[in-house]
This record gives sequence, C-alpha cells and structure tokens, in this order.
Amino acid sequence: MIIKVSSDLEDILPKYLQNRKQEVEELKSFLANKDFESLKVRGHRLAGNAPSYGMELLGSLGVKIEADAKREDLSNMGDYIQEIEEFLIQVEVEYVDDDEDW
Repeated sequence: MIIKVSSDLEDILPKYLQNRKQEVEELKSFLANKDFESLKVRGHRLAGNAPSYGMELLGSLGVKIEADAKREDLSNMGDYIQEIEEFLIQVEVEYVDDDEDW
C-alpha cells in the first residue's frame, strides 16, 4: 500500500511509524490485560494524530478502538490491532511536494 504524504514530514514520519510499531505490542498487552482505559487513550491518540500524517486508515482504527474500549467491548479489538500491524508492515510512503497534485 502506497500513501502519499507531504515532503515536509520526511524527517519525522519514520520515527512516527516506528513508534506505532512499538505501540502495537502495547495494544496487544492492553488487550490481554483487559485494560480498557489504556486502550481508550491509545485509540483516541491514534484517531487524532494519524490523519495528520496522511494515515486515515490508522485514524479510523483508532476511533474504533476508542469506541469499543469505552463500551468495554473486546470482541473486535484483536482484529483492529492486527489491521494496524498489517498496515505498518505493508505501507510504503511516497513523499510529495505540497504543490504537487496528490
């Protein structure tokens, strides 16, 4: 999967992606421990920051994680975390100048 993001993010996006990869392991731990509060907080953060980096899919998964954690519903949580993990494995970033049509 190729996503196009502003070349302005070229210096910080690799670190952002690395942090999300580490976060996957934390999410798995929160799920295993039924830590709804931590899942809610991480989902909220992901929902807020991912779209700023051109990663709307991660943002929408963050919304789902937060909403399900608020309801204390873990039935789909493992699937959401797996989708995040797969996205991070498959994503390829193409940096574009802001004046390009993307």
